[in-house]
Amino acid sequence: MNLTETGSDTQIVELIGRHYLMAELLQAGLEVAVPVRDRGVDMIAYADIDKRVQNFSSCPIQLKASMKRSFGINRKYERIHNLLIVYVWNLGGQVPRVSYALTYGEALAVAESVGWTKTKSWEEGGKYVNTNPGARLLSLLEPYRMSPEKWHRKILRVMDYAEREYQKDMGRELYKSGATPEVRARGLMMVIEANYYRNPEAPSLAEYASHWLWASSGEFDREVMDLLVTKYPPPEHPRIKHGYSDWDSYGNPSYRD
Repeated sequence: MNLTETGSDTQIVELIGRHYLMAELLQAGLEVAVPVRDRGVDMIAYADIDKRVQNFSSCPIQLKASMKRSFGINRKYERIHNLLIVYVWNLGGQVPRVSYALTYGEALAVAESVGWTKTKSWEEGGKYVNTNPGARLLSLLEPYRMSPEKWHRKILRVMDYAEREYQKDMGRELYKSGATPEVRARGLMMVIEANYYRNPEAPSLAEYASHWLWASSGEFDREVMDLLVTKYPPPEHPRIKHGYSDWDSYGNPSYRD
């Protein structure tokens, strides 16, 4: 079916885009739910609990469907935690359809790379749209082009990110409100563990904790830090830069002081 560039086709394009995206997600072995009301989320993707997914978690999706090709960013989506913005192109039927999936942070990084965040449209209106992507923009989007295998990895990674953020929040709260140094140390250890799972290069949790505590010296209560440093002594050769949590950030010039 070929669609024309008229406003009356907007709902049709959205419906086609939604069904196309749902089919892609189901093909990737994921499940899909559609919210009753539109509050900035068009659908929710989730995975059945199995060996890879121990706890139920979900990923909200905002769909951007286009008859041809269109990529943009809107600051209003920053407030939706864990949101995945999906761009489905070529729904007019002339060429094969394609989908790209980016978090808000990834979309913002693309926008910054092509200079959109310095435009009047972004600075005053908080949004920018390009309906004729050039070679530079297409190359930046290519890593986010989806396939069944990439869909599954992307959704699980976004869900894992959300779970780790929740774990860090709970850990910080326990650190702040714990009645004893031991309880507060347990909260801080929850934060360390959540950061560890974000750094697959780190050899072990114990080694990561040692480097993380060294990099965080002076940022937390001495009594709590002493309890943890006793268990995870300072490293001889630091791998995490002070004030950061990324493995191998120490000595890396891309990390600012």
